[in-house]
Amino acid sequence: MKLQLIIIISLLELVFCTAPPLASLPKSLLKERKEFLQSPSLYAFNLGLDGTVTQEHWDRATIFDDNPPTIEHPDLNGSNEPVTVIGKKMMSIKNRTINAFQGIRFAKPPIKEMRFKKPVPEGVYFANKTLVANHLGEKCPQRALFGPIASGSEDCLNLNVYTPYVSLELTRQ
Repeated sequence: MKLQLIIIISLLELVFCTAPPLASLPKSLLKERKEFLQSPSLYAFNLGLDGTVTQEHWDRATIFDDNPPTIEHPDLNGSNEPVTVIGKKMMSIKNRTINAFQGIRFAKPPIKEMRFKKPVPEGVYFANKTLVANHLGEKCPQRALFGPIASGSEDCLNLNVYTPYVSLELTRQ
């Protein structure tokens, strides 16, 4: 019964972004709730209303830092000059710090005459030789988990790179 209540409260928080105030919960539940929220099973419930993980949920794992991971890429997407790629630090489900570079476009959107064709390289699309890669790109069109309404965008050819460390050779000096 306790676990069911903890799961229900956590689902309310994660899916609907609302829950009863923590002060109104019995102290015995607060400890178990904390353990549940730190467990890998949480990620099974970490879905938006359409059944996909949302940027808001990814942001909960973000470590806000004045020094985000930054690398210099010599020729990203065919650029003639080095490109600075700025990511973010995140906490894994095992409480390890990782570097995340999210939403890096690798091809043009497969729309109109390009649909169902071989991807075409995106080319240079970032400004001022800097690419801020700290948020997810669009998700591809998909059927909703809850309800009949599909969501997503055909402009979804993005890479998300997660790494425990960044090579000193690539680090911005």
